[in-house]
Formats: sequence, structure tokens, C-alpha cells
Amino acid sequence: MADVKIHIKGISQDITLRRNTRIKRLSIKISSHSGVVVCIPYLISDKKALQFIHSQKEWINEHLKSDKYKSQEIPSKILLVNDKKIIFQETEHNVFDISEINTVTVVTFPKALNFKEKEQLKKKGLEKILRKEAKIFLTQRVEQLASIHGFTYSKLSFRNQKTRWGSCSYHNNISLNIQLMRLPIHLLDYVIIHELCHTVHKDHSAKFWQLVYNKIGNSLYKSKEEIKTVRIEL
Repeated sequence: MADVKIHIKGISQDITLRRNTRIKRLSIKISSHSGVVVCIPYLISDKKALQFIHSQKEWINEHLKSDKYKSQEIPSKILLVNDKKIIFQETEHNVFDISEINTVTVVTFPKALNFKEKEQLKKKGLEKILRKEAKIFLTQRVEQLASIHGFTYSKLSFRNQKTRWGSCSYHNNISLNIQLMRLPIHLLDYVIIHELCHTVHKDHSAKFWQLVYNKIGNSLYKSKEEIKTVRIEL
């Protein structure tokens, strides 16, 4: 089931409700990457889940006060994996604009806005740029790596997600996170190879990891751990 966002009075952040058959117990996870996520077993009712959240309001708010859970400002400059650069700059005029000159894209927004409003416009501009660049660069990269390593896949699509870098469906449709454009090339390739290997093995069995290893060798171990530490604000 798809995640659902809700607002609970008295809690400073929206809460993501995540329900599926693999979740065994009612629990709360908090991270700077995903925010507040309530994991709900499939058979637990909405009423019981909400009662649980309300009972944990004080605990949630205490954890949200920690700096490690606070959202960070989008940097003024972002370098993409295809060597293109995004620059965010303020203007005295009441205008939001995205302009591209060669390899540099400039996102302009009003200086008079408050912090939250500026960040919202920056995120809007960033997503639009990443989606455009991903459709070109990631499409080419997937085609290239699939050809080199002998994989075939059905369709390729792009999403803007907080929790998943990519996925591969039962019918070998691959979905990639547009935020991959902000990763170094070795991590980008690791994610792509990972999803391409899922066209052969749908699980994370020993056979799956052996196939990944056969394609990228010892770099598997470093990349697998390194990507866990990557934090990208959406």
C-alpha cells in the first residue's frame, strides 16, 4: 500500500503512515531523511494506529528537537553527476525563474520571502531540473550499463523519493530516483546495476548479491555501505 501523510495536532512535522504485510509490529521511526514514519502491520486498524501515535506525541516531539532530525537548507550550489551545475540566487524582484546557460542552470527567487517559502521554491526548481536531467542522463546510463552487462528491462521511469533510490517490478520495469543525479558516478552505477540485477533475481538472496558482485566486483561492499550514509533533503 502507498504511504499516507497526515497531520496530528501538537506534532511539529507531518507523519507518514506506512502499512504493509511485512511489518510485524506497530512502531515509530524518525530520521532526517524520512521524517516521522509510523510502521503499521496490515491488520492493525486506523483507529488503533492513531491512538498509538497520540500516546507517543511527547516522545516524538522530544526526538524532533534534536539537530540530527532537522531539515537542512538546500545549498546555494549543487553539482550534478553529469557535470552540470545548479545555482540558487535571490532577487529584489517578485519573480521565480529558471534559466539555463550552457552547463549552468540558475534558479532565481524573491529575497523578500521567509526561509520556508524560499526553500519551497528552491525544492520546486530543483525537482524540475533533476527530472529533466535524469530523463536524459539516467536513460543513457541505464542503456549503456544494460548493454555492457547483458541485461534487458521493460520500461524506465523516474520519481522523486525520500526513501528509495530505485526499484524493479515483477515485469522488469525499472524506476529510478531523480535524486541520483546528485550522487557520484560510482554510487549511481551501483544503484543501476542493483536494479538491473533484479531483472534476474527479484529478491536479495545470495544468488542476487553474487550476480551484483560478478558485475562490479569488490566495489560492491564499499558502495553498499556508502550509499546508506547519503543524506539528501527533498
